[in-house]
Amino acid sequence: MPRIVSRDRALGVAALAGALLAWGIGGPMFKTVRTSTSLLRLSWRGQSSVVFMTAPLARELSRREEARKPSRETMRGILAVGTSMFVMFVGWNYGVDATAFTHVAIFSQIHPVVIMLYAAARAKWDGGERFPTLREWLGVLVTFAGVVTTATARGTASQRRPPTVWGDLVSLTCGVAGAVYALSIRKWFGPDGVGIPRASGIYVQTMGAIVMTVYSFLCLACVPGQVWASSTPPYTRGVFDWPKSPDLWPGVVSIGTLAIIGHTFVTVAMQYLPLIVVSLSLTMTPVVQTLFAWLFIDDDAPTPQAVAGSSLIIAGIVYTMISENRAKLREEGGGGGEMETMGEEMETTGDVEETKGTNRE
Repeated sequence: MPRIVSRDRALGVAALAGALLAWGIGGPMFKTVRTSTSLLRLSWRGQSSVVFMTAPLARELSRREEARKPSRETMRGILAVGTSMFVMFVGWNYGVDATAFTHVAIFSQIHPVVIMLYAAARAKWDGGERFPTLREWLGVLVTFAGVVTTATARGTASQRRPPTVWGDLVSLTCGVAGAVYALSIRKWFGPDGVGIPRASGIYVQTMGAIVMTVYSFLCLACVPGQVWASSTPPYTRGVFDWPKSPDLWPGVVSIGTLAIIGHTFVTVAMQYLPLIVVSLSLTMTPVVQTLFAWLFIDDDAPTPQAVAGSSLIIAGIVYTMISENRAKLREEGGGGGEMETMGEEMETTGDVEETKGTNRE
C-alpha cells in the first residue's frame, strides 16, 4: 500500500508539472495574438484546441463505449466543465481590461478558498465531505498570502490601470468558476465520478472545449460588426479567421494546443492527488507564466517580492499536502497503510491458529 500511494502522488505531481509547463509557455502567447475582442481570441483558442485534439479524441472514443454513448450524467458533467471553463476565461480576459492587474491576479486565484469553504459546508450540512483540518486551512492561507505577495509586486505596466468595482467582480467570477471547474471534474470524471469514473483527460477537456467554443460562437453572434470570416487582412475580426491570421504560428497554435494540454494534465492530476492540493498548485500558474514571459517575449523580470511570494506559495502547497496526508491517515484509523496491512495479517494469522486448534480438538 505505501508503494502504491507514493506512486500515485508521484504521477499526480508529474501531471501538475506538465500542466504548469504547458500553461507557462502558452499563457504569454495570448499577448501575441491580435484580435478585435478578448472573446474572439477565446474562440480562436477553443477552435484550435478542438482541431488539435480531434485525432486523440477519436482514439479515445474508439476505446470506451461509455465515451461514445454518454449517459445523461456524463452530458451534465461535460456541460458543467465547459460552462465553468468559459466563465473562467471570460472573467480573466475582461478582468484584465477592466481593473488593475494585481486585483485580477488575486481574485482569479481564490479557487482554493472556495473549495475549502465548499468542503466545510458539505461536512457540516450533509456529511458529504471531510471537514478541513486546521493545518489544511493554515496551508491554504499561507498559499494565498503568497498569491497576494506575488500579485502586488511592482514592475508590470498593466498594474498602472486603476482598479474598478466592475473589474474586480468579473475577476472574482473567474476565481469562483475555477473552483466550480475543479469540483465538476472531480464529481463527474474523478475516481468516483458519477459520469465516467477516471475518464481520460483528453475526453473531458476536448468535450469541454467544444462546449466553451459553442458559447463563444453564440456570444460573438450578438456583437455588432463581428464577422464570421473576413476576406481582407489583417484578419483580426473574423470568428473563423484564425487559420489566416499572421499570428497563427506560434501564437494561435500555442494558445490552442498548450492550453488544452495543460487542462488535460490537470484532469489527470485530480485522479491521483487531493482536489485542494491540485487547486493550490494551480496558483503557481501566474508565477510560471511571468517567468516564461520574461524569457520568451522580453516581459518584466520577476522582482524579489514576486520571488518571495512564489516561495510562500510553494511552502503552502507542500504544507497542505503533508497535512492532508496526515488527516487521511487519521481518518483511515490512525495507523496508515503499513499498520492496516499488519493488522490484517495478524487477524488472518489468528484465524488460522484458531482453525488449527479446532481441528486438534
